[in-house]
Amino acid sequence: IESIWQYKAGQWFAYSTDTVRQELIIDNSDYQTLISASINDGSWIFADTAQMLSIFNEESELKEYNSGWTLSGTSKDIDIDILKCKDSDIKPTIWKFYNNIWFVNDLDYIESNQEVKPFSMISRYEGFWVKCD
Repeated sequence: IESIWQYKAGQWFAYSTDTVRQELIIDNSDYQTLISASINDGSWIFADTAQMLSIFNEESELKEYNSGWTLSGTSKDIDIDILKCKDSDIKPTIWKFYNNIWFVNDLDYIESNQEVKPFSMISRYEGFWVKCD
């Protein structure tokens, strides 16, 4: 694995096994060093070869999301209607990218952007973006 990236609470976190790349992460004030990951955190993992990753965690319910953007993930298939914004009755906007296609649950956005497709389910181990206003 070359690097791991996460986005939480409006901030990028990264870690690299490459010492030169890790120094660039540390020296760049736009990034924080990724120290640990929590259940339901979404991650982008860059590997130089195909690998099988074994990640053990406990099953958990998806949390309510804070205001702003969050990269998230899940270890089980879920209906996006269960995702909520913390302290708000407004439904979150949810995006995912699969097979070179963007998907979003915002039908108004889809009407004006035909290349984006609607969806209602997130499959296990898919990463997804959640935006709460």
